[in-house]
Formats: sequence, C-alpha cells, structure tokens
Amino acid sequence: MYSCQTEEKPIQDFSLNIRLANDPGRVNPMVGNPTDESNQVNSLIFLPLAHYDPITYEMSPVLIKEVPDAKVMEDGTIVYDYEFLEDAVWDDGKPITAEDYLFTMKVAMNPKVDAVSWRGLLANIDSIGIDASNDRKFSVIIKEYFLLAKEASCTFEIFPKHIYDPEGILDAYSLQDVVNSEESDSILSEFAKTFNSVKYSKEIVSGSGPYKLKAWEIDQYIALERKENYWGDKYPERKALENNPKEVIFRIISDENAAVTLLKDGSLDLMVVKSATIFENLKNSSNFDSLFTLATPELARFYYIGLNNRKPELADKDVRRALAHLIDVDLIINNLENGYATRQLGTIMPNSEYYNRSLSEIDFDIKKANAILDNEGWKDTNGNGVRDKIIDGQLVELEVEYVASQSPLGQKVGLLFQDNAKQAGVDVKMIIKEGRKFNEAMYALDFEASASAAGYSLAPYDPYQRWHSDNSDPKEGNFAGYVNERNDELIELIRTAEDLAERTAAYKEFQQLMYDEQPVIFLYSPTQKFVLNKKFKGLFSMKRPGYFVGSFEFAE
Repeated sequence: MYSCQTEEKPIQDFSLNIRLANDPGRVNPMVGNPTDESNQVNSLIFLPLAHYDPITYEMSPVLIKEVPDAKVMEDGTIVYDYEFLEDAVWDDGKPITAEDYLFTMKVAMNPKVDAVSWRGLLANIDSIGIDASNDRKFSVIIKEYFLLAKEASCTFEIFPKHIYDPEGILDAYSLQDVVNSEESDSILSEFAKTFNSVKYSKEIVSGSGPYKLKAWEIDQYIALERKENYWGDKYPERKALENNPKEVIFRIISDENAAVTLLKDGSLDLMVVKSATIFENLKNSSNFDSLFTLATPELARFYYIGLNNRKPELADKDVRRALAHLIDVDLIINNLENGYATRQLGTIMPNSEYYNRSLSEIDFDIKKANAILDNEGWKDTNGNGVRDKIIDGQLVELEVEYVASQSPLGQKVGLLFQDNAKQAGVDVKMIIKEGRKFNEAMYALDFEASASAAGYSLAPYDPYQRWHSDNSDPKEGNFAGYVNERNDELIELIRTAEDLAERTAAYKEFQQLMYDEQPVIFLYSPTQKFVLNKKFKGLFSMKRPGYFVGSFEFAE
C-alpha cells in the first residue's frame, strides 16, 4: 500500500518506509513501559524542551530559546528559567505555554497515572513559577542539587493541556496537591484512568513535533505525515525539528527474513537487522553494494539476563554468580552477533569516564559453577538430575523459568543457557511470550529469569530507577528486586555529590558491588546494524534510536 515515491517531485516530497519488529501498542511517551518501537514513533510527534543533540551529544534547545544555567538560591534550591520559542505551537496552531509544562508535570506526578519511569526523575521538582506578564516564561524550582537536575527539568516530552484535559480537571490542583494527594482522590483517579486509556494513546495523539499521526492499522503499519508550514522549519540547526520526508510509514513486520525480502524489493527503505547471520548474508548477497548502504553506530544499550532476586533460589548472590559462569558470552558474541558487540560487565558503558576498569570478565566455567553450588548446599538429593535444597522447611529444586520474547536472539541465548545449566544440575525452562505479554510479565514480576535489555540516554548515568530498593515493587523499575543497603547509599551519593572525584569513586564502588553480587547476568552491548536503500542518505548516531528520520534526504 505504501511505497517510495520516485516521480520527479521536490526533494522533500518522498515517503520513507521503516520496519518495526512489533506494534508499539500505544503512542504516548509518558504511559507504560516505552519500547524501542514506541520511542521511534513518539519522538516524531512529541517534543521536550531540550535534548542531547545526536551529532554534538550536548544538551541543546528544542522548544525553548536556550538551555539555561542553574541558579543556586540561598536556601539551596536550584532554579532554571525557561522561555518557549514564540513560534512554537501545537498541532492545532495554539501556542505552547508554561501552563502546558505545568499540566504535564501534574499528570506525571499523579500516582494513578502509569508514569513510573517519569516520576523517578521528576520527584525532586518542587514547584513551577509562571511569569505573570509572559505565559511562555516560567521557572522550575528543584529542592536541592542532584545529578540530573537540569535533565529532570527539560528533557521530558510536553503535552498540550487543552487537548489532554479539555475540561480543565487538573486546574483545581497545584503541583504539590497532586504530589501529596490521597489514594482516595476520585477525581485524580478518574483522570488517570482516562489518560492511561486507549483514548489518549491511539485515538487522540497530539504534540508539537514535526509529524502527526495519519493512520494506524494495528500490527500492520503506522503512517505519519509531515506538518505543512511547520514552525520548526525556521530552526534548521535543531535536528529534532527536521521533517524532510513528507510521509513516514512504520511497517510492522515481526519476521526478520520477511522484512529483508521487502527491503530487497524496495518496499522497505530502512531497517535495523538484529540477527548477525541475516545481516552477514544480506551483506554478501549479489548487488548489495549497489543497492544499500550500511550504518553501524555504537548503541547506548546492553543485553542481560534478568534474575528475579525475590525468588528463594535466586536470593543468594553466590547462586547468581554460579549462573553467570554458565553463560558463554564470547560464544554468543562470536556466533550470534558475528562479533558486532562488546562485553558488558555492569550497567555502565565501557567508554564512560567513570567506568571501573579493574573489573575482569566472568569466565564461562561449568566446573566453577558446580563448585559454587556444591559449597552453597545445592545437591541432587532425589536423583532426578536437578539440584535441590531445603529452604524455609521446603525442598526447593534449582529450577529457573527463563522468559523470552519472540526475538530469535533471546531464544537462542536461552537455549545456550539451558544446555550449559543442565550440566551443572540447574533446570532452565524456557517460556516464550509475545511482545506485549512479555512486557506485562516483567512489570508484574512474573518471571525468574528473562531475556532483557536496557538503554541509556546521553545524560550522566543515574542508577536510581533501575537499581535502588525504592523501586523494587511491581511497575517501579527495579525488576530484579535487588535490595542492598550499601548499593542504595552509593546510588544516593552518585545523585547528590557535587564533587566529581567523590561521584566517580561512588560510581566505581557501585560497579564493583554490582559485579560482586550479580543481581542480573550482564552480557554485552550490541553494535546497531542499519541497512538503508542507497537512494537515501540519513543521520545515524549513538543516540537512540540510532537514526533520525527528519534528517533523511535523497542521496545526490
């Protein structure tokens, strides 16, 4: 139905067809657990005040005139003064104002809104001061210094108040009213129910970005169209505002081989290839160089095997270390990724200035795993080939359910894990769940082990959401359920230390502790593998999602 337009038209009048592996389910960057697929769509419709530029990797303005420096007040509070661009408007032409910013904050801080990942970052914002003489000017007051104070104030997407709250329901609440609201507040609960619903994730989707939603056929395609006479055209240096393609069609194709076939016949223009084998076969196919270009940027992302530390058999750090010895990471990188990856020993990227380089790789060694499990009292007492142990008066078999999505990579890693674990008397059972059900299982903590991935922004790394005990309850972000008092102290120090040396030391101790305790099994950081039809050229970057649609244009 959708194909590239090759007729003689102005350079801007072309469509770009991009493969998505899964339907994003919703287009609302605040609600739920944003996926790679939803982020690719969201970023073209919704915009933040500022972002990390995909070329310079520096904080750069998007909706605002400039990114301000912090003002430190006598009482220790931090203040950032912002002003929206005079040209910046919503889809319907109404101006973006400070009221929209305040509204977005109220929604995010409503405890009934499914915005857990946002609240962890925004919790330190105390209040918003709106300029009485200019509704585009406002101040963000933060209680005290913390690592991501600036990012917390300006890098989340803004929603139009008049679209998402047409009746002004939240007008009666101050920001602190929302933060301190009672569970029994029926008005906030009802608002959250509506905001969380399909209505504001599929039916009504409205933002300030360069594209708007044109059509959406579930599990088939999502079509976006460029806004004509877009205000952002006046700011060509701001990459987030570019909109060269007239139309962007995300075609939802779960099977990667099927997607490659469509790429070859011209029905797809861009895809990221997850399978290294498929990627190599594609590269070696006839006429490849004349038809396609490759882009392999580093990606701020890593793969790991999640472990639910709440489970009795996984609560012991030594058991988790034994399981880590059962994963042949080098084999996975060489055989499943064809070398397009780098070993990952923790949650911090190896190219970071605060990376702990004293850590050594955990080797694949079944004998070591056996010795550790023997020492921890895990024996096969009933002769069924699976180790067991008495825990709280009950015989517990060392069985681990490994949950994977439909991604072939996660399943292949699971099979290798399963085969190696069997030699150590560990019974790994693999359960396959389709994308949405997999995410639901993670949020419900309905897993023992999982094929997982985590990404980074380009901001300084803040481990709080993923690894602090504050967030170990369902839907709170610490899926592993890792609880360690010293770990919490280090995370809090990382967030609050103003001295760089002190913060770096905390980062390195945090990495050492995570390495020693192995709350999850860290695997590797992949290299992104993009294939682009040669008639286009585009911007690729380490910043997720790795490519930037608005910058694509016809190749000369």
